[in-house]
Amino acid sequence: MTIDEKKIKYDRRRIDAKDGASNSYRDKKIISQHPEINWETLAKDAIWNYVKKLQLADKITNKSKLNCDDVEIIDRAIKKSLLERYRIQYNHK
Repeated sequence: MTIDEKKIKYDRRRIDAKDGASNSYRDKKIISQHPEINWETLAKDAIWNYVKKLQLADKITNKSKLNCDDVEIIDRAIKKSLLERYRIQYNHK
């Protein structure tokens, strides 16, 4: 990808982020093209599934004694281990 192509891609994303109206219009157009889908039920189900995941996460973390620093240390250790594993697996240095 050339520098100009990257700039165009970046500008397009920036315009989409600024112009919520065009995104809203695009979304409405796509939804209206599929009347066979019960969008209200789909949205309710998606929201409810997300709520259930949040409740589970809250339940798990409520009793946790880990702090943010502990989590970051564990996160780095896992990522380092995965990186080493895949470097060995794919013979990368």
